Amino acid sequence: MRADIIRSLRGYGVRRVEGAPRARAVEAAARCVPDVILIVADQQMKDPVALVTELRASPRTREAPIVVRLGPGGRSTSDGLLVAGADRVLNDGPESAALTGALLSVADVSPDRRAIRNVRRRVAAQRAPTLTQLADALQDSMLALLAADSSGRCAAMNDPLVAATAFARDDVIGRPLWEILEPGNGRDLRTSWATFLVVGTLQSRCALKRKYSAPAPAEVYLSAHVLRDLHVAVIRPVTTRA
Repeated sequence: MRADIIRSLRGYGVRRVEGAPRARAVEAAARCVPDVILIVADQQMKDPVALVTELRASPRTREAPIVVRLGPGGRSTSDGLLVAGADRVLNDGPESAALTGALLSVADVSPDRRAIRNVRRRVAAQRAPTLTQLADALQDSMLALLAADSSGRCAAMNDPLVAATAFARDDVIGRPLWEILEPGNGRDLRTSWATFLVVGTLQSRCALKRKYSAPAPAEVYLSAHVLRDLHVAVIRPVTTRA
């Protein structure tokens, strides 16, 4: 059935489909950082809930959308899979077009998550990625991106963030993240930092500090461990109306 699904997805124009057995599924997903993960939970898979849980625990696949198709003889329930972290659970027998539509739907993530996914994909392609390579990957995005280490100190930033703040890199690198992203009407990043490192993501309103003008309202999306002990923030301005 898995081979039939792969052929069907390719037939509907999905450009890259990579299959992997249960034993190598997490490793394969971490290597390619997929747009969406499809799990075929049939009688051959002993514990799909454990697989979903493992994918959600891995930094590289924590934010990847997961669709589970319950096959004949499957041993899991929709409720158990959704609690474990699956985004969609489909019962056995949906038409190929419906399955493809579900995969494309959940793969259409927010610009913030897409930017993080692209950075993860760039660094995952490196054999032993470094901070320099992470900094290069940040430059591929048109959104403002900032990397920080586990102490919260800024480690890299891209050109859109330089343009948004007018700060030179030397003004920012080495400073605590919460000195650049001040509390707005959201959470204080300094007090939320330890929780973020455990949970893996954080989204909040903030105020982006600027060199020549008042801080600007912004929204930050943080993703932990894009590299080991290096975390990336996506910062987008928020338009306010009087």
